[in-house]
Amino acid sequence: MIRPTLRHILNIATRYLEKRSIDSPRITAEILLSCLLKKDRKYLYLNYQMPIDKKLLKKYWSLLKRRAKGEPVAYITGKKEFWSLELDVSPDVLIPRPETEILVEHAISILKEVERPFILDIGTGSGAIAIALAKEIKDAFIWATDISEGALKIAGKNAKRHNVEDRIYFLKGDLFNAIKDKNRKFHLIISNPPYVSEREYEELPKEIRDWEPKIALFGGEDGLSIIRRLVRDSLPFLYQGGYLLIEISPQQVNKVKRIIEETGQFDSIEPIRDYSGRFRAINACKKL
Repeated sequence: MIRPTLRHILNIATRYLEKRSIDSPRITAEILLSCLLKKDRKYLYLNYQMPIDKKLLKKYWSLLKRRAKGEPVAYITGKKEFWSLELDVSPDVLIPRPETEILVEHAISILKEVERPFILDIGTGSGAIAIALAKEIKDAFIWATDISEGALKIAGKNAKRHNVEDRIYFLKGDLFNAIKDKNRKFHLIISNPPYVSEREYEELPKEIRDWEPKIALFGGEDGLSIIRRLVRDSLPFLYQGGYLLIEISPQQVNKVKRIIEETGQFDSIEPIRDYSGRFRAINACKKL
């Protein structure tokens, strides 16, 4: 019996995913097969005529079925790239998004003149932001908190993988509760908090709503409950002249700006656009 080749199987897999309305069916089919083979996608193109044995084929179809049910590719492969760094991910953490890279980019700009900056990453999840900053700012010391034990395990593993575990101090707790007794101030507090409103949460694509952790997405009835706490509770932990940098929904920019203004403790409040031109973050400096 002639065994099917990579090309033949990829064509069948692509049609299978396409019929089930899966986005980018060909790319998805290639990513899943690359993951199974522990090779990059270039390997597939160079070995289209290579036959696949029955055992491997069975495993491949199990991955395709998971994707067809809506499970995100990142959870199936256990990997996601962020800031050109490959990170481990699991259903314990939000899948890092490209738009969140704007926070890293802006943080680097903010801290370029600060010697040995102390950074606090609230709700670190997979550790994406903290690890990217540790790689880019070599003298930074970073504290990173999360309420989820599972998330902290993933983040710790990622930090070790990228050789920055000695400069990131992971702590478990709800927002600032993890550091309230640590007597520590920071030059930058950065966060990608839950900011999806109740109405928006119900309207999320099933791929997100049914698979990614609700605790990392849902921000209360109006989506701002966590952001309000972040702004209010950040003040004792920021140096004068220190910065608060938060990811937000594009629709929230005016409301979040108002929340920050109402404290009377910040100036230089700056909405930040992402690479598509939409407001994606807001930055504010604690008054001197």
